[in-house]
Amino acid sequence: MPTPFLDSLNRSLEKKELTNLYIYEILIDDYLKSIDAYKGLLTTEVARLVKDGQSKGRYVKNYYESYLNRKVRPGQLGLSPEGRYHLLNEDQDPVRLAELLKKISDRIDEPDPIHERIDYINSEFDIESLIGKVSEWIREGTANDLEVASYCVLRMHFSQFGFKLHRFSSTNANDGGADYIGGDVVYCVTTQLNVGKLESDMFKTHADKVFIHRNTLDRKTQEAIGNYMNTGTENGRILKVIHADEIAHGFLSSLSSDMKKNNRTLLEFKESLASEFSKELP
Repeated sequence: MPTPFLDSLNRSLEKKELTNLYIYEILIDDYLKSIDAYKGLLTTEVARLVKDGQSKGRYVKNYYESYLNRKVRPGQLGLSPEGRYHLLNEDQDPVRLAELLKKISDRIDEPDPIHERIDYINSEFDIESLIGKVSEWIREGTANDLEVASYCVLRMHFSQFGFKLHRFSSTNANDGGADYIGGDVVYCVTTQLNVGKLESDMFKTHADKVFIHRNTLDRKTQEAIGNYMNTGTENGRILKVIHADEIAHGFLSSLSSDMKKNNRTLLEFKESLASEFSKELP
């Protein structure tokens, strides 16, 4: 029967929440190594093991003591009077935990596309190769790729005219549909723009909107866009709709020309890409 601990662990496996998975790996490994004399771990011991994992190239964020305290509240872990965090009795199944430990380790060690992108950005200095890869991310990549790469291209393009575009959160953040903000305008980015997405984002924030999308728009969506452009709502209207191809071929092509003339533009673009993709790390 599922327990709060197993439910949380399985969610972390599914979403590849690396920080969570490494903590679970530490806790389970400690139990399997000391079943008969199992006491659990102090927060200082967990912190030391997290640091050890980081030194071995594990991609985990800094450990905070409040992390394990939050895990106790929903009944996922036990906490002894001595301050040791431990697995609850219903979760102390050595066979099942050994299987889970293998799953966790395999999941942690899977190649991470975000890290692969950051490594590529930092190592690639050939302008044509970099532009080709960024164009591919915009046209064919994940939703993360579309949002991050499009932002970096538009940010660089608009900055030439003294216009600042901002991206304050990650792709999966609860940002009310405001993926970018430029002046008083909200930019909404989606791989699939349809009537439902339009209506949802139009009413999330009180501001005029620009939509960026990748799909071919059906007739109903085109009609809805026309209505929002012409009459709008009390929450604002649509100012423009931009297809990903326009960014990948138009804006990016213009940026490529600038980078060939000015190496500083290339370095700034690479720095922006690496920084924005870093926001997507677990």
